[in-house]
Amino acid sequence: RDLNAAAGYFNESSNLGHGGAQFMMALFYTNGLAVPKNEAKAVLYLHFAAMNGNTHAQLALANRHYYGYAVVKSCQTSVKYYRKVADKVARLYKDSGVLAHVEKTRLNDDGALQQRQTDEDIMQYYQYSADK
Repeated sequence: RDLNAAAGYFNESSNLGHGGAQFMMALFYTNGLAVPKNEAKAVLYLHFAAMNGNTHAQLALANRHYYGYAVVKSCQTSVKYYRKVADKVARLYKDSGVLAHVEKTRLNDDGALQQRQTDEDIMQYYQYSADK
C-alpha cells in the first residue's frame, strides 16, 4: 500500500477529467493522506468530480452544504446536489424495472403526507391488533 503512488496516479487521472479520481483526491486532501490536509482543495476536487457526475462527490457536497463544512451553509445548494443523486437513482430503478410503481409525494404537501401517514398508522394498528 503506497499512498504516495496512489495519490500520484489519482492526481494524473483527475487532471485528465476522471470524476472518480477527482473524488479520491478530495478524500486525500480532506484526510491529509499523502498530501497536506487542505479543505479548500478538497472542495475544489469535489466540485469538479460532481460536475463530472460522480455520485459520491455529489453526496459529499450535499452534506457539506447542509452542515456548512468548509463551504457556505445552504440548504438550497444541498438540495440541488441531493436532487441530482435522487434523479440518478430514480432513473436507475426505472430503467432496471425493479420498481413497477414509485409513489411520488411532495415533501411540502402536508395534507397528502399526513393522510398517507394516517392510513399507514391505521393499518399498522389493525395488523398489531390482529396478531394479538
